[in-house]
Amino acid sequence: MKAFRMLLYLTKRFPLYVICHFTDAVLAALPNFVGNVLLLKYLMRALLDKEPVSGMLAILAAVALFLIAADIYRAWFDNQYRPRAEERIRRAFYIDIRNAAAKCELSAYDDPAFYDDMTYIDRNILRDSLALLSHVSDMAAGLIDILLIINLFYETGLEMLILSGSAVMLTMAFDVPMVRLRNRRRYAVSGMERKRGYFRDCFLTRENVLERRMTKVDSLLCARYDESVGQQIACERRFGGKLLALNTLRDLLPTNLLMRFVLIACLLYRGMKARSLAGSDFIAAYNGVNVVMSEIMRIVKLWGEMAASLYTVGKYERFLASVPKEEGSGSERQEGYGRHDGQKWHDGQKQHDGQKQHDGQEGHDRDMGEAGEDGREAHSIEFRHVSFAYPGTGRRVLKDISFRIRSGEKVAIVGRNGSGKTTLIHLLMGLYYPTEGEILVDGKALRREDYPQYRRSFTAFFQGMKPLEATVAENVALDVDSNPAKVRRALEKADCGHLFPEPERQMIGIRFDSAGRILSGGEAQKLMLAHCYYSGRQTLVMDEPSSALDPIAEREFNRRISELSDDKTVIFVTHRLSTVHMAQRIYVVDRGRLAGQGSHERLLKENGLYRELWNAQAMPGESAADRQNLQQCSG
Repeated sequence: MKAFRMLLYLTKRFPLYVICHFTDAVLAALPNFVGNVLLLKYLMRALLDKEPVSGMLAILAAVALFLIAADIYRAWFDNQYRPRAEERIRRAFYIDIRNAAAKCELSAYDDPAFYDDMTYIDRNILRDSLALLSHVSDMAAGLIDILLIINLFYETGLEMLILSGSAVMLTMAFDVPMVRLRNRRRYAVSGMERKRGYFRDCFLTRENVLERRMTKVDSLLCARYDESVGQQIACERRFGGKLLALNTLRDLLPTNLLMRFVLIACLLYRGMKARSLAGSDFIAAYNGVNVVMSEIMRIVKLWGEMAASLYTVGKYERFLASVPKEEGSGSERQEGYGRHDGQKWHDGQKQHDGQKQHDGQEGHDRDMGEAGEDGREAHSIEFRHVSFAYPGTGRRVLKDISFRIRSGEKVAIVGRNGSGKTTLIHLLMGLYYPTEGEILVDGKALRREDYPQYRRSFTAFFQGMKPLEATVAENVALDVDSNPAKVRRALEKADCGHLFPEPERQMIGIRFDSAGRILSGGEAQKLMLAHCYYSGRQTLVMDEPSSALDPIAEREFNRRISELSDDKTVIFVTHRLSTVHMAQRIYVVDRGRLAGQGSHERLLKENGLYRELWNAQAMPGESAADRQNLQQCSG
C-alpha cells in the first residue's frame, strides 16, 4: 500500500515524468531480448536454412534503428528531461516537509528524535521515492521481457521453470532478512551522521573561525567527530557480520549452485544428449533462459531494494501524519483568534465575538482592532494557575503562575538564569501549551485552534536572533514582498538607515554574495529592531534585547524602544536590571515560580531576591545617585 500511495502521488503530480520513466525502463530492458534472443535465433535459423542475405540485412537494419532510437530517447531522458523534472519533485517534497514542520508544536523541536526523523526524511525521501519508481518500472520491464521469452520454456521443458522458481524462492528467503537488517542499520546511523555532520561543519563555517584560531576548540571538535565515527563503526560492525553471512549464502546456493550449475547442466543434457532441440533453438533457449534468470534475479534484487525505499516512504508518511501539529491550522472556520478563508480583521469593523471587552482595572471599552499587518490587539492577557512541563520529562519548569498584562503596559520579567523566564515568554506568545491552568485573552480562554492567529499579535526580539542571508529589505519585512518606503522608514527609526542606503539590493552576509555586509552584534540588533517597527504589531516581546550592546549603545537602544513602544504593550526579559526602569510592572521569577511583582521601587524595598539581583550588578564604586542618573539618561 505504501508503494501504491507513493506511486499514485507521483503519478498525480508528475504524470509525464512517470510515463517517461516507465518508457525508459522498457527501452532499457527490451534490447536484451531483441539482441540476445530474438535476433540471434533468427540469424542462426537463417544461416542454417540459407535464407537470402538481403532479408537478414533488412532485419539487422530494423533492429539497429530500434536500438538507436532507444539510445537517443534514453540519452534525452537521462541528460535533459530527468534532471529538470527531479528538481521539481525535490521542491514538492521540500514543501511537504516544510509545511509539516511549520505546523509542529515547539515541543517537537525539543526532541532529538524529531530532528533525526526529519533529517533522515529530508536527506532520503527524494532518492528513495524515485528509486521506488525506478524499481517498479524496472520490475515491470523485466516482466515484459519474461513474458516475451516464456514460450522458450515449452521447448526446453518445465524442469527449467521449476529450477528457476526454486532459485527465486531461495533467494527471497535470504533477501527478506537482509533488507530488514539494512533498513535497521540505515536508520541507526542517521543520528550518528547528523552528529558527525554538525561537528564537521563547525570546521567549515565562518562563525567558528575566531574560536578555532583563538582557542583549543579544535580538540573538542575532533574528539566529538571521532566519537561519532567510532559509534558508526561499532554500528556497522554489529550489523556487518549478519549481512555478510546472509549475502554469502544467497550467492552460494541459489545463484551459483542452482543457476550456474544445475540449470545449465540440465539445458546441455536436453540439447546435446537427448538431442531434443535444434541448433538455433538450443542457442536461443540457452540465451533466453539466461535472460529470464537474470531478469528474475534482478526483480528479486529490486524487490529487496524497493523494501528499503519503502522504509523511507513509510517514515515520510508517518512524519506528515503523526508529528505533533497544531489544531485548527487549516482553512476551517475558527473563532476567537482564528480566521476564515484568510479574511483579515479590520480596525473598527470586527469585534471579539461581536462584543466589546471590558477591562475591569481600567474601566475602559475598546473595539478589537487590527494590530500591524495580520494580528489583533488584545486588551489583556492573563495567566491563571499556569504550570508547564516539557513533554516526556514530567518535571514542571513553571509552577502555578498567575498574572495579568494589560494593553499598553510595559512589563519586565527578571530572575536568575534558568529560572524559567524564557519558557514563560514562550507560553505567553503561544509557542507552548500550558500543562496545567489556562491563558485568557480579554477574559476568554485560548483554545488550541486560536493559537496560530494569537501569535500574530506579537513581534518578538529574541536573544541570539541573527539576520538571514538575504537582502536588507527581506530581513526587515521577513517576507519575500516588502513595501520599500515602509522599509526605509523602519530603518531610519532603528537608526540604521545610513548603513543600508539600498535595502532592496544590499545583501546581509557573504555566504552567497561576496559583496554582502557582515554586521556587528549591535548592527544586527538594530536591523532586528527595524523589523519591529515594520511589523507594527501591538505587542512587543524583547528577550535580552541589549545583550550585545555596550552601555552607551544600550541607552540609545532603550530610547528607540521607548519611541517604538509608546502606544504598545511591551514585555521584556532581561538580567541587566539597568533597563527595568522602563517597566511599569516587574515580575520576578525564581525556580519556576512567581516570586514577586510590583514597581522597581517597591521590589527594592520588599523583595530580597530582586534587591540581591539589583545590587549584584552595581559597578565598583558606583553610588545609588550614579545609577539613578544613568536611568534618567537612558530614559
